[in-house]
Amino acid sequence: MVAARAASDGAAVALAMGERHLTYGEFDRRANQLAHHLLALGAAPDRPVGILLDRSFDLVVAIVAAVRAGAPYLPLDPDHPAARTTAVLDDADAALVVTTEALAALPAAAGRTPVPLDTQAAEIAARPESWELPPALPGQLAYVFYTSGSTGRPKGVMVPHAAAHNQIRWQIDRFGLGPGDSVLLKTNVTFDDSVVEVFGALAAGARLVVAEPGGHRDPEYLRALMAAERVSYVRFVPTMLAALLEHGGDTPLPHLRVIKSAGEPLPPELAERCLAAFPGALLYNAYGPTETAVNVTAAHCSPGDPRVAIGTPVDNVRCHVLDERMNPQPAGVPGVLHVGGIQLARGYLGQSALTARQFVPDPFGDEPGGRLYRTGDLVRRRPDGTLDYLGRADRQVKIRGMRIEPGEIESALAGHPSVGQAVVAVRDDHTGGPRLVAYVLPSAAGTPAPGELRAWLTGQLPAHLVPAAFVVLDAFPQLASGKVDRSALPDPGAGTGDEGASGEAYEPPAAGLEESVAAIWARTLGVAEIGRRDGFFARGGHSLLAMRALLAVREELGLPVPLRLIFEEPTVAGFAARLAGTGTAAGPDAAAPPVEARAEGVAEVSAAEARLWFADQLAPGDPAYNMPVVCRMRGAVDVAALETALSALAARHEALRTSFPSVDGAPHRVVADDTEIPLLAVDLRGFGEERRQRELAGVLAAESTTRFDLGQGPLARAAVIRLGDEELVIALTLHHVIADGWSVRVLLDDLRAGYLAARDASTTLRDAGVVPPDGIDPAGLPARLGAGDYAARQNRRATAEVRATELAHWRERLAGTVLQQLPSDGPRESAGTSAGAAQRLTIPRELSNKIRELADSTGSTPFMALLAGYAVVLARHCAADEIVLTMPVADRGRPDLDGIVGLLLDTVALRIRVTPGQSFRALLREVRTVVLDAYEHRVLPFDQLVDALGLDGRSLTRHSISMDPLPAGPMTFTDGISLEPEPLGAEFSKADLNLLFEDGEQGLAGWFVHRTPLYGAERVRRMSDHLLTLLAAATATPDAPVTGLAMLDPAERAALTTGRPGTTGTTEPGEPVERARACPHHLVLDTIARVPDAVALVASGEIVTYGELGRRAARLARHLTARGVRPGDLVAVGLGRGVHQPVAVLAVLLAG
Repeated sequence: MVAARAASDGAAVALAMGERHLTYGEFDRRANQLAHHLLALGAAPDRPVGILLDRSFDLVVAIVAAVRAGAPYLPLDPDHPAARTTAVLDDADAALVVTTEALAALPAAAGRTPVPLDTQAAEIAARPESWELPPALPGQLAYVFYTSGSTGRPKGVMVPHAAAHNQIRWQIDRFGLGPGDSVLLKTNVTFDDSVVEVFGALAAGARLVVAEPGGHRDPEYLRALMAAERVSYVRFVPTMLAALLEHGGDTPLPHLRVIKSAGEPLPPELAERCLAAFPGALLYNAYGPTETAVNVTAAHCSPGDPRVAIGTPVDNVRCHVLDERMNPQPAGVPGVLHVGGIQLARGYLGQSALTARQFVPDPFGDEPGGRLYRTGDLVRRRPDGTLDYLGRADRQVKIRGMRIEPGEIESALAGHPSVGQAVVAVRDDHTGGPRLVAYVLPSAAGTPAPGELRAWLTGQLPAHLVPAAFVVLDAFPQLASGKVDRSALPDPGAGTGDEGASGEAYEPPAAGLEESVAAIWARTLGVAEIGRRDGFFARGGHSLLAMRALLAVREELGLPVPLRLIFEEPTVAGFAARLAGTGTAAGPDAAAPPVEARAEGVAEVSAAEARLWFADQLAPGDPAYNMPVVCRMRGAVDVAALETALSALAARHEALRTSFPSVDGAPHRVVADDTEIPLLAVDLRGFGEERRQRELAGVLAAESTTRFDLGQGPLARAAVIRLGDEELVIALTLHHVIADGWSVRVLLDDLRAGYLAARDASTTLRDAGVVPPDGIDPAGLPARLGAGDYAARQNRRATAEVRATELAHWRERLAGTVLQQLPSDGPRESAGTSAGAAQRLTIPRELSNKIRELADSTGSTPFMALLAGYAVVLARHCAADEIVLTMPVADRGRPDLDGIVGLLLDTVALRIRVTPGQSFRALLREVRTVVLDAYEHRVLPFDQLVDALGLDGRSLTRHSISMDPLPAGPMTFTDGISLEPEPLGAEFSKADLNLLFEDGEQGLAGWFVHRTPLYGAERVRRMSDHLLTLLAAATATPDAPVTGLAMLDPAERAALTTGRPGTTGTTEPGEPVERARACPHHLVLDTIARVPDAVALVASGEIVTYGELGRRAARLARHLTARGVRPGDLVAVGLGRGVHQPVAVLAVLLAG
């Protein structure tokens, strides 16, 4: 899969680390050369190749090279003690170890052959750059990972290619990973989630962002890295996820779309915080032991879930909840989880007895030799099949996502000469988090000091297996059976605790910075005091507590130091010394400047406002830029209170009091102090139903076509039209220069607040935050931010540096763009008029649900799925392989922008390629990338962008797509009163063709708004039908090539290929024209059926598609037969060269 990406797009970035990048072509070449080198040195199937490297490009290349060479890779951590690494190498019998010269001494001392990449670089570079050997067999090993063992001996889990491949494929499909994604590699490669990060990203053709060594511990660094590299997929253990939310800062992560939590239980409260912090991302809780190839179940988390499940099985995996006799447990009854299917490991390397105990025969499957892995985890199945995790059935624990067997630590402690017996248990620290505590009984050799025991374990075990505290006891509490009563073991503070953890005498911190650091650390760790030579982690600290300590240092001492410092200098003295020499280290600040109230007299105009002002200068008062909002209210409405609330809106929102007079030929903003919205009151209750509806239509048409004077204002007006005692219509008409779709939501919310205040005599408008129209001085209210404040902020953020960066980005994105034209019903010159119409696009509920499911499976949104379908339809109608659409983007990313009424949006261009052989799922992933990329680079105003790039802005904006921000369906206005926005037929259209989607309780829907001189109702209706048919085909077979997806319904296809009347809109009389057999024009008919939207004819600027050719020929053929033409007759065609000539020839042939 990696090689295929290198062959198709070798220049694409495969790995990114800081300022360095490695393309797929270069990565593939280096991996091939190293694989050949390993083969020459003896690499062989099922013989592990050790990988002893820090996180780097070389690490990823080495992993892929070992797998390519047919050998399983064995990841080793350079930070682990030498004794641990040697023991693993001996147990695995790894002959080769890929490493560096600086680390080569360790495998050499263990009797292994080191392969130092730096000193053997020339030899490796001489190896072949291509790879032609067959891939490994599914049953051969892909990797060997070592986990904690209860007997003290680590267990090497052997995972075959088939298991790893199934997991990687599931991850790619479930989370929609593709070439547009950036995946963060931060997991230590000795943990199996790194398999998905590495191979999931590379197999999907995504970009793998490699975190710096040690960076995985620093949430502030990780968040800054995720923002800078536009990371879209990330995996966290819940502990680190909590740290990211608490200490990672608030840098926006607009590209983040998938967060996978795994490794330990995900608390519901943490899930809620995560969903609230990243509303644009999907959160999944995944579960799986190393013995089952990463994850075997997953659950999509939603707000409000009282308990976070571990979900349902992944593809080709079976989960059984069994009792101790292997009997299935019914729903709701706890049992031990047993896993079967393709993802099972082969077993434990060199430990056949343990393998037999844990991998048991499958009594439920019919596959010969089938096995189940006994996880030891207690679960409970819900009635719908979802699994809940309840805890462990044995002593194994997980702390911060790392699996720990206390027996392994106890075995290591027992080897110390001063330890007679040892017990390791989990206890909560003072923050409520889990930590390991070791309880020991002294031997005859003497009483061990806690620091001495820590040093002993540090030389043998990884850091996560070294207990946070040591307690020396005279005897262990016992149960009646004589076993140790673990629940009665004392807290670490009792008995001989862990004071003086370094094993040395306590040395108080020096006055000044050391004293301040010590006080913060002691408070964070929950200890009475801490010495200057004591280590933070030696006294029970871990990464989460380290982050809390650093946060306190930043807040109390004003020194925003990076997290890595506490890992580099874990003692009070060393940390304080580095602080004294480092000074401050400010983190990244990529956020846009906040909106601030502008200075008095400053009246800036935003780029979007200026664009509409200049458009108005060309066509003064053009109603195409009106925003009519019509809402129907039902219930006992207090009309007087409603009218009062409508009038009060202008006092609250300066946009409704704003005009844009011309000063020296340029727009300027003028905000009046006391302008009121013109309010029309119409009472139609006395008319009959037919007359009432006719009058209502007339009032709404007049209101919506109001011609505003931008230089004078006001640029808004309202009407209240009473239809009955408990039914009325509100018509609010705004000029687009003062409002966008979001603004309408703000106005409706404020209208409701104002109505409640005006209706209730005990509440004033001031209490509701709304200014009454009379008797209240607006200056006495708190200052409100307005569109003018936003304009100042927007102009302030478009610095020269930002402008240069954005121009370079868009120049690359739009290079070589060829703007396509839809076949039209009128000459392009008629596009100067804004006369328009609207057609409803009704998407059936079942299709809406399928669109949502497909979008969710690719990590996209329903809007993106609709956009992908629309792009295919446009591409076919234009006979093109790429389409450029424009899309308005709201600039509401900060909370301080939520309440502003104004034009807070701009336009971005979406260049979408529809390539042959591409599946719809793949296209949807690309569309997601295009949309997110455009959203990220929306800073530069569209007009400035097209001017600087020398583009034709008018042609770029011919075809647009947007999402309606107004909720569809009725809303509760007050108790007993509903308010429902109503669709309003468009009499004008700003674009040649705009597709407006909406998402409401009834499902997805939309409107085609089009300029009638260019596109007639019949053409737009056909496009609407084509879009629905294509979306139905795409959701049914999303992995089929886009070019093979049906766009014509059966009736239209039959009409095009046989001349039979169907749904083409033809109304000519006549008998159906029967299709002859084995005639030359059959080839043309086949082409019409196959590619109806490809261009067939071009003459004198007119474009006719194959579909249109078929329709015209069928109509003329019916006309000929109606006039008496019969098979065998001669029909003369006396036409000059042009589109009519081939139409006539085909029609004659169709007539026989």
